[in-house]
Amino acid sequence: MDNQQIEIDKYRKVYQVEEYRMGGARKAYAEENIKSADDCASYLDVGCGRGEMVAFAHNLGMESKGVEAVEYLTNGDDIVQGLAWDLPFKDNSIDLVTLFDVIEHILPEDTFKVLHELGRVANKRLFITAANYSSKSLGEELHINIRGYGEWDQVIRDAFPKATVTWLPRKHNIASETWAIQLG
Repeated sequence: MDNQQIEIDKYRKVYQVEEYRMGGARKAYAEENIKSADDCASYLDVGCGRGEMVAFAHNLGMESKGVEAVEYLTNGDDIVQGLAWDLPFKDNSIDLVTLFDVIEHILPEDTFKVLHELGRVANKRLFITAANYSSKSLGEELHINIRGYGEWDQVIRDAFPKATVTWLPRKHNIASETWAIQLG
């Protein structure tokens, strides 16, 4: 079994045993991010988990999809099985793409591959959040790609050299940081 599959298997277990989902304050800020993209008609949440943001964007009137690696969280319609480094969507096909609190779960060597894939499918905007602290569940470290926020900022800017990258102010006392990327 390769390292990527080992990481995915952690989440199969965590989602079965725990009420693993986005916390209330984090969710509120993610909702604010999505609402701010009022020029976007289509939305994709990569690593969408239980699909909370997909449902939220749908309720705002966006054509909404999610991609999730854990197959039993998918439904084949609005949440499809897929991997962040190999998204099943055409180039520039989605106005708004988000990666909320996922990048720290990606193998470090896959970081740029994931960011480039997000940029490939995004047409207008991206929101990316990153956490730089340990997170354990069922005795397993879930945050395997921890970097200082200054380093995350540079990594994100390097991945999107032609975009406008903004490190957003922290809100709601959440522990992770958020970047807005305006393409084109």
